[in-house]
Amino acid sequence: MALTAYPTPAPLGSDLVYRFVTKIEHILLDLRALPRARATQRVLNSLSNRELADLGLVRADIQYIARNLCHRAL
Repeated sequence: MALTAYPTPAPLGSDLVYRFVTKIEHILLDLRALPRARATQRVLNSLSNRELADLGLVRADIQYIARNLCHRAL
């Protein structure tokens, strides 16, 4: 005789709680990454165009790089 497991539905409202907690978690991660992103952006902005070119960057990439690298580091 085989035992069959039937999926039980999640309790009412559990999806809403999960989404709420996940949203708060993302907000906290963004707040933790902000000082790091600002510091990265400040350092990259202090470099000359030639130094940025040596790194393979242009000035327009600085904001994108600072935000994305800091989020990945957390």
